[in-house]
Amino acid sequence: MKRVLSVLALATSTTLAFAAAGRPLPYPVVDTGQTKCYDNRGEIAAPRAGQPFYGQDAQYHGIQPSYKDNNDGTVTDLNTGLMWIRKPPTDKCSWTDASKAAASLNAHRFAGHSDWRLPTAKELYSIINHSKGWPYIDTNRFVCELAPRIEDQVKNTQYWTSDKSAAMGGRTEAFGVNFATGHIKAYPAGMPSYVRCVRGNPDYGRNDFRDNNDGTVTDRATGLTWQQADSGHGLNWEEALAWAQAKDREKYLGHNDWRLPNAREMQSIVDYARITDAANPTSVTMAIHPLFRCSAITNEEGNADCPYYWTSTSCYHGPTNPEYRNAWYVSFGRSRIFPDSGPGIGRALSRRVAEAGAIRYDAKVKGGPGGGPRGGPGGGGERIYNYVRLVRGGEATTAGAK
Repeated sequence: MKRVLSVLALATSTTLAFAAAGRPLPYPVVDTGQTKCYDNRGEIAAPRAGQPFYGQDAQYHGIQPSYKDNNDGTVTDLNTGLMWIRKPPTDKCSWTDASKAAASLNAHRFAGHSDWRLPTAKELYSIINHSKGWPYIDTNRFVCELAPRIEDQVKNTQYWTSDKSAAMGGRTEAFGVNFATGHIKAYPAGMPSYVRCVRGNPDYGRNDFRDNNDGTVTDRATGLTWQQADSGHGLNWEEALAWAQAKDREKYLGHNDWRLPNAREMQSIVDYARITDAANPTSVTMAIHPLFRCSAITNEEGNADCPYYWTSTSCYHGPTNPEYRNAWYVSFGRSRIFPDSGPGIGRALSRRVAEAGAIRYDAKVKGGPGGGPRGGPGGGGERIYNYVRLVRGGEATTAGAK
């Protein structure tokens, strides 16, 4: 579906060029759906510029989610052009067998189509909805059944993507999106998980980066312009939001409309094809285009690594702890899972990585609650002081609280 882009106050020249031509962006980044503001403890009134916690997800208004139920077992995303299976099979399968689900749909020409496939991580994450969580999906449009027990939801609501992970130890692993918790992680390929097939728009998720030679990188596919470097030091979540405001006041790199990216914007620059040499625990594995510069850190195991990066999106911690005291981050390096992650999945996946490209959450401030459903640290290895990579442009406009 073609949309004529409106000329927005914060649009980049790339976005304007697409709008003038009456062409939609090849890779539209749809709004997360988060509409409320939060501090380190819970919901707050929308902050004003200059106040603490200003500039978070709910204070920017982007392309709003828009779906059409085709009344044939499929749902079309009117923004991305992707068509989805509304209710996936109830039977789980390994990643190796996941392609058979698509083959079966094609053999039977489900809904009249024979080009169903396993979605990429970017495609599948495009239907994540952060308006609440558990499940992180619009249940008026999609069927997503959750297990009765919360612990089972954490471990058993993964959906396979087509993106393979270069796992440590020679194992075959692939990325999955958990629609109960909102995470993206790498999972052993033999783990039974769900499959939600997709068709259409083969260009969705493909970046088109340009070095502007001024300390910024523009993605012509999304219309977003990024800080080429990063903050160079770790910040808690409140400090990360304040750092973005400070850069605006000083007209950093000639602009005063920088913001902390939301979870979907940050995930848009993950490059799942660049995850290499994960079998070597001392190597630096970065899932990002080399046009970007990432600070070097030493991780919890004493190895060279790439930082985690905060997003402006707060996290619904789960039914047992719904205070939004956590925020989402994206890992472009090793996303550690430690033995102290709590009962259940933490122990099962101890001493391994969720991989570069993982999306998880941690407490916003030192001493805050962790990210696991039992209060464990952020799904494994809590980091409070994460880095920042600013963004501007695209279709996001300041809107107070949406």
